[in-house]
Amino acid sequence: GASVEKRPLSDRLSQACAGLVLTLLTAAPAFAASGPGGLLVADGGIQQGFAAPLAEPGTDCVHAALLEPTHGFLRNTLASIAGSLRAGADAVAVEVQVTADGVPVLFGDRNLRCRTGRSGLVAKTTWARLRQLEVGAGLRTASGATPLRCRKSLPGYARCRQVGQIPTLADALRHFGKRGLILKLPPAGTPAQPIVRVLRDAVAKGH
Repeated sequence: GASVEKRPLSDRLSQACAGLVLTLLTAAPAFAASGPGGLLVADGGIQQGFAAPLAEPGTDCVHAALLEPTHGFLRNTLASIAGSLRAGADAVAVEVQVTADGVPVLFGDRNLRCRTGRSGLVAKTTWARLRQLEVGAGLRTASGATPLRCRKSLPGYARCRQVGQIPTLADALRHFGKRGLILKLPPAGTPAQPIVRVLRDAVAKGH
């Protein structure tokens, strides 16, 4: 009824999605368990380690040199979310942005170069283009190596591409909406309607 429509959208969606936690965060710190009975939240899921933060001011990179990988998980990917939940996390916090053609996706940096090795901003790139990129292709060690880049000459290339693909918010909700997701929404100025549309669709489908 009219009384429901007057309530904040975030409240309505949070209650409608049993496993989905919606937060209006533009720059959240790492999450951890807080107090007795607190939730254990994995920020971005299982991810790679880096030597230092923000080595290149002004480039929208959130990392510096990649430490030598000991696993293949990449931040904000479906495999990373699944791995975190299997490891015992109660929820996973993921960063959401909207593409040039209005598709909400999980990706932390505004600039694509740092993680994918390709130029451009997420907000200026279409989903058709983003889905072709590899999340780990641009991550470099101090020596300049790109150990997480998928290579056609090596076995498991197709699987590597799948694991490193940028996921849509719709995909994440379909797979994990009832398991516990915290959405870290983009700053003011990002179109909200595409995100609202995906959340409403997830509610309607019971994700």
